[in-house]
Amino acid sequence: MQFYTLQAKLADKNFAGMTMNTKLSKLPVEERIKLVEELWDSIASDQKALPLTNEQKAELDRRLDGYEADGNRGRLATESITEIRRKL
Repeated sequence: MQFYTLQAKLADKNFAGMTMNTKLSKLPVEERIKLVEELWDSIASDQKALPLTNEQKAELDRRLDGYEADGNRGRLATESITEIRRKL
């Protein structure tokens, strides 16, 4: 759902005089979840708008150095998922 579609949807629901937050709370939960997913996807697709801080870069470098020094490639995701399910 594009933002303009959301505005049209809210306008169609006779929410005149309500704040955007109040209007959104009137939507079914499924529609609000879709809206949040689409909003998050729009943010994630524009990674250049969210540059890493120097601290984040340093942490990524530290983790990469540790990985390269250790040489342990870890384990397959399927193994981890199987272990988690076994513990549930």
